[in-house]
Amino acid sequence: MRLLAHHTCTRVLPTLIDRDRQVPEDMSLRKAGIGLSLGADRSGVFIRRIFYDSPAHFSGRIAVGDYLDEIDSSPVQDLASAQSLLSGPEDSLVSLKVRHGTMRKLDVQEVHLIRKVQLKPSEGSGDLFGISASLCVVREGVRVDKVMPGGAAWISGQVDEDFVIVAIDGNKVTGGYFHSDEIATMIKGPEGTRVSIEGFSPAGEERSVGLVRMPPVNPRVIDKYRKQLNEKLEASLYDHPQGSSVEDPTGSPGNKEGTRPAYVSSTPKPVKASSLSESERQRGTELNSLFLSTQDSPKQVGDLARTLANFEKWLSEEERECASRFRNLQVKVETIEQQLENLGTLQRISQRQMTRTINA
Repeated sequence: MRLLAHHTCTRVLPTLIDRDRQVPEDMSLRKAGIGLSLGADRSGVFIRRIFYDSPAHFSGRIAVGDYLDEIDSSPVQDLASAQSLLSGPEDSLVSLKVRHGTMRKLDVQEVHLIRKVQLKPSEGSGDLFGISASLCVVREGVRVDKVMPGGAAWISGQVDEDFVIVAIDGNKVTGGYFHSDEIATMIKGPEGTRVSIEGFSPAGEERSVGLVRMPPVNPRVIDKYRKQLNEKLEASLYDHPQGSSVEDPTGSPGNKEGTRPAYVSSTPKPVKASSLSESERQRGTELNSLFLSTQDSPKQVGDLARTLANFEKWLSEEERECASRFRNLQVKVETIEQQLENLGTLQRISQRQMTRTINA
């Protein structure tokens, strides 16, 4: 029998983990890289480990088990070539095509990083890590009460406070009946591995986010690194030859014109004639068939006047009908707003009655 939810929700944040790194006595430094340990199998070159406080860690988009397809537009042939392509001058820009699976062309994304010189990392501790957030079990799922700066959730930029998780790695967590230990077991895992969560933002936007389990790092260091990365990417875009295609850092196709993407329209689409009703087209035809000239007879003038009067009468009737429909819609909207307000009150009451805290 599962434990029922507690009546209060205590918000407790995990302590910032200070990972000791082994430093040689002579303080010798390695060549600049991005903080990855690689391996190889039949499917290609894969990521064996992500080093703490490294560019790969700061990205939040590379996980243990991912495969490297390309490095700086050069296909990765074997382990030796991958290690050679990843090394380079400090603060130089490197672009990766990372694959989340053993199949070719399965969830491939482009990641831009800056090479950094790092001290020799320590061996893996074997501990389990989460997403550095304070979670609370509610009826709708698992609510994020607090996001720790520098942690996995914070690095992703997709998980905010009051974000409601409805599924973890494809497993539904709605209903409010899960024990805190069950949620923590789903969230936590080995360092550098990926956990996928699905949920809704405070604004109601549905999101599916992949978070890389890593211990939190100083957020100021990440902000400084990201600022430098953005400057490097902007400089590379300026240096690109005019008229050639430049891929946007976010993964969207580059804009050749440099002013407005091709899929953005600056002018509204014209209204199609088919959108007019049959009666409107008929009356328009009647009006177009009657034109005055210097030789028009009084009978033709009278016919035109009567046609215009009939059209004006019909237009007034249509206007009154539209006004009546609008008033009815306003009444329905007010009714729905009142029902939503009542529903929100019931949700707040249920949340106070059934809450539980998880630190993961």
